Amino acid sequence: MKRELEKLVEAAWKAESSEELWCERATDVGYVDGQKRLARHNLAVAKALNKLNGVVKPSNGWEKCPDWVITACYYSMHRSVLAFIASKGWKGRGHEATLGKLIEILREEGKLRLAEEIGDKVNEARKLRIAASYTVFSPEEFQLKIRPLLVDVELILERLGV
Repeated sequence: MKRELEKLVEAAWKAESSEELWCERATDVGYVDGQKRLARHNLAVAKALNKLNGVVKPSNGWEKCPDWVITACYYSMHRSVLAFIASKGWKGRGHEATLGKLIEILREEGKLRLAEEIGDKVNEARKLRIAASYTVFSPEEFQLKIRPLLVDVELILERLGV
């Protein structure tokens, strides 16, 4: 995992040099608050979809959608990352670069364990979201990953102050 985190930090450096990640002169509080609101919203959507997946029978026209629960969970984490880096004056495009910047900022603040913990969890969720979106999957297989993912989302929102 450490090598993957280093690649994310390298992606942030590359994004800075190509101006896809930049430092603002002043913190955009409206942007930070908006990203936090959307992070909480995505978590609420994930929980609602997960609840529907558990109670509604497929014969009622509902097809279970653990892929969308995973997607909403990941985007809740991603929006939390965007809010955190924006609170430090940074904005950017690209999921890997913004996560890499978060890791770099936390390391600079001496929060090495937190940088690794959040970096690992968000990166794993990012890869799971890609698999959920772009592969043919068994709903049961993905459903098994949702409970721990929801726990991780709650933890990350708390740790990043969302």
